Amino acid sequence: MSSTVEQIKSRLDVVEVIGTYVKLESAGTNLKARCPFHSEKTPSFFVSPSRQSFHCFGCGKGGDIVSFVEEIEGTDFAGALKTLADRAGIKITTFDRKKATEAELQFNILEKATQFFEARLKEEQEAIDYLKKRGLSGKTAKEFRVGYARDSWNSLHAFLRGEKFSDAQMEKVGLVVRGDKGYYDRFRGRIMFPIADISGRVIGFSGRLFGGEEENRGAKYVNTPATDLYDKSRVLYGFDKARLEIKREDACILVEGQMDLLMSHQAGAKNTVAVSGTALTEGHLKIIKRFTDNLVFAFDPDAAGIKASARGINSALSLGMDVHIVTLPDGRDPAELILDDSARWKELVGSAKHVIDYYLELLSSQGHDKRTLGLNISETVLPYIAALSGKMRQAYFVSEVARMLQMTSEDPIWEELKKKESIIRATGAKNKNNEQDKKAREQEILATITTRKELVERKIIGIILWQDEMKKPSIDVKYLRTEYAIILGAKDISHIASIAETEQKERIFEAEAYYDGTEDMEAEVRELLHYFREEVLKEEFSKTMMDLKKAEHENDKERSIALLAKCQDISKKINALK
Repeated sequence: MSSTVEQIKSRLDVVEVIGTYVKLESAGTNLKARCPFHSEKTPSFFVSPSRQSFHCFGCGKGGDIVSFVEEIEGTDFAGALKTLADRAGIKITTFDRKKATEAELQFNILEKATQFFEARLKEEQEAIDYLKKRGLSGKTAKEFRVGYARDSWNSLHAFLRGEKFSDAQMEKVGLVVRGDKGYYDRFRGRIMFPIADISGRVIGFSGRLFGGEEENRGAKYVNTPATDLYDKSRVLYGFDKARLEIKREDACILVEGQMDLLMSHQAGAKNTVAVSGTALTEGHLKIIKRFTDNLVFAFDPDAAGIKASARGINSALSLGMDVHIVTLPDGRDPAELILDDSARWKELVGSAKHVIDYYLELLSSQGHDKRTLGLNISETVLPYIAALSGKMRQAYFVSEVARMLQMTSEDPIWEELKKKESIIRATGAKNKNNEQDKKAREQEILATITTRKELVERKIIGIILWQDEMKKPSIDVKYLRTEYAIILGAKDISHIASIAETEQKERIFEAEAYYDGTEDMEAEVRELLHYFREEVLKEEFSKTMMDLKKAEHENDKERSIALLAKCQDISKKINALK
């Protein structure tokens, strides 16, 4: 595996990989950006091309391209490796069943099942004809690995037994069900849509019935149940293929079903993902939010679709996302619309209305009297307006509501809006206070383990390590080493060599990011030594004072006089530095 990692690193540049996710700007020989892992206004996230690594001085996260992808994509090491390997054009084919972890074994079973379903689709003309009728091209079906599960009780089970997988292993990933007479296939007579994690590894399936007798053959869709790998509240269909396009477009189109997604991608809107038959959760939204704050809902225009949209919109707005709605005509879903006119689909997505405009138009078209319309707007629209940041944005929509209700004054609307805002503030304040308390506790913990002396010393050691590895140091390293040792009262500073290699690399990166390009590095070093000398003396003074109090408490006059003299001497040295 290590050789694969090195091969990937040799083909991919850290700046190119990280630049896909965040906007980098020059900072001397390095690059910087606002950290993607925590909220900040001033960039503290640095990327080093020479070291092929990154480090954030705000939250402390750092590492190489593999650890970056792990963190940004929310995946494990193997998932990050697969993402990077695909990007580098490297195929990871080795699989040792004896050495495989439980997760790797489960991924392997699901991959074998996917290959099995893909092969069966080629043999099932009725399923192929159905997909063609729905407008799906062979290219799109292949790209998304669409397959077919035979209408048989044990075809997949028998195949996987032939691949030496046990019944228990198949059951654990949701492929078979235990019955009175043994195990049987969960998916039978269905078109199969593999569901992948963010790295493109199959973690589950959604199987759809097709043909004229759907209503007599059970549920239209059967999905993988909750497993170790599959959690429907945190997985979006197609996200593995859409995520980079979402970043490029700075928008995510959200649809309900697999066919909606496949047809949208086929039509060129590759920043589309699907909730795949489950409610949109905050977990889903947080995954999307890592790539964009702009969300475009394109749910079916029936009552269920509108209700599902409303639930998701509330969650999205609470996370600070900007929400737009696609107006789908004639009660058609996205897949039906794209089949008839793919250009029209793109046009509707491009002209998606802000959620508040959308609901104002929808409510006004329902033919209610003014009183009922006003109640519906108060119930549905005002909470969305209250969630907007900035009075100017709110004022625009308040004006629209007043116009729609033919009100001569906006005051009643603003009064009602204040009530909605107070509810939002009451709910949000609790979460905010909890977060502030958490940060305060973190600062308290940090204060107990990091003194100013330790921070200054960390910088000095970082500079020494950094300059030592340079062919032409920008300072007199020997002078810095000597002065550092003198301040410590040590014969040498060999303790630096005992610092772990990973820690040394981190300190070097910190020093380089802070000081690279500094015009007068010698002056910076002198200042650091000055501060360090002062902090060492202050620390010594505090310790001596404690010893003095103890001596006085024990009535040790001789020792008290000696310690008092020492305190006075240290105090003079500190004053001389000021």
